[in-house]
Amino acid sequence: MFAEAGKVGSTTTKDASGTTLLRLWQISEKMLRDVRSIPAAASLQKTALMIDGTRSYLEENFQGHMENVVQSHRTVAALGGYPDKARLVEAYLRVKESRSRDRLDFDAPGGVDTVWARIYFCIRSGFIRDALEIIKRKVRNDQSTSAGEWIEEWINGGCKPLTGDLAASALAESEKLLATQQRVAPAGA
Repeated sequence: MFAEAGKVGSTTTKDASGTTLLRLWQISEKMLRDVRSIPAAASLQKTALMIDGTRSYLEENFQGHMENVVQSHRTVAALGGYPDKARLVEAYLRVKESRSRDRLDFDAPGGVDTVWARIYFCIRSGFIRDALEIIKRKVRNDQSTSAGEWIEEWINGGCKPLTGDLAASALAESEKLLATQQRVAPAGA
């Protein structure tokens, strides 16, 4: 249904935000692709599939955004000839951080620490295994936080919510960090 509607909507004009009706149908089709095969009575399974489809759409969309930014700033990005997913994230960070003129940790020892940014952008783009590699190499060695362990467990658990002691530990440390941040933040921020 959505694929057919997308074909019909391909001649529509853009709205004020630049989104066409075709684009909205394509997004809906992507989000609901696997839901059609599930019986109506399986609402929890349908909901899970809709969430997975939505996440997949957002990951692919952000990956495309990173590729466009890197392509638009090839000199700054310095991507190289045969990039993998982790190199795409690094090239994207070079472009994003190009105004600071500081060297980044993956370009020069002692450079600006980008470990958490790389983990975030890998997860945001669906590069889960690449995020896990960064965690194994960098974060698990940091004894000041258990965040690497939480993220690793979240990834290995199929990106489902943490449970038990790990969830309680993550919640407690997150609340502590939030409280610290609120005390440190300037008034009116």
